[in-house]
Parts: sequence; structure tokens; C-alpha cells
Amino acid sequence: MGVSIFYRRCPATSRFLASYPATPSGAEPTALVPVAGTCVPHSQSQGGTAPRMHCNSEGDWMVPVGGCTCDAGYEPNQNGSACLALSIRRRPTPEHLFTAALRPPAAVLPDSQDSGEQQEQRGAAPLAS
Repeated sequence: MGVSIFYRRCPATSRFLASYPATPSGAEPTALVPVAGTCVPHSQSQGGTAPRMHCNSEGDWMVPVGGCTCDAGYEPNQNGSACLALSIRRRPTPEHLFTAALRPPAAVLPDSQDSGEQQEQRGAAPLAS
């Protein structure tokens, strides 16, 4: 005679910028097992407390409590599982914001040394004299 034991568990996951380990579900059908998460690299917990989620008896993660936010210079990826460094182009500084606001679009101001043909190749219409 052999005995097999089966149980459900919530798989390891990363959600809301926090990682959670694989966790056995509770024994009761209504049981929710609280699990502390760890903020992913380049992020901090909101409010100073570790994020938590709950593993239900079906092996599903639910009821997130708290979360993490990316550090300055980082942004969350599309599925919220990591913080990615912002590219240099995407890091606006106050100086860049000021000059960009004052600069008119390039197509409106053709370079005075360009011939009409060069302007047309760039998509700008030559100025009539």
C-alpha cells in the first residue's frame, strides 16, 4: 500500500516590484497564508514596511498589501517585476526642460546655408523669397 500526499502551493513570483517565494497553501479552504515579499533591486518599500501578499488554498496569490517603488533614475518594467535604469535621453534635467520649451520645431527653421533641395530632402519646404 502506497500513500501519496498532494498539496497546492503558490509559485514564486515578482509582482508590484516585489519578489515572493513559492509558498504552500493553507490547509483550510478559506485559509490565506500571509507572505512577506522583498523589494526587487533598485527599489524601496512604500511606507517603510515590507510588502505582503497572501497565498490562498487554490495556490493563487491575492490581497497585496503595501508595495515597492523604483529608486530615482529607475522605472518599472511593463509587468512590474523589475526596476530598469532610465536611459540618458529619458532623464530630463531642469536645463533640458527649459531649453526644449523655448526651442521651436526644427522643420520650421531651415538652416540658412541649406539649398532648397536639401531642405526638401529633410521634409522642410523651401522659403519663398
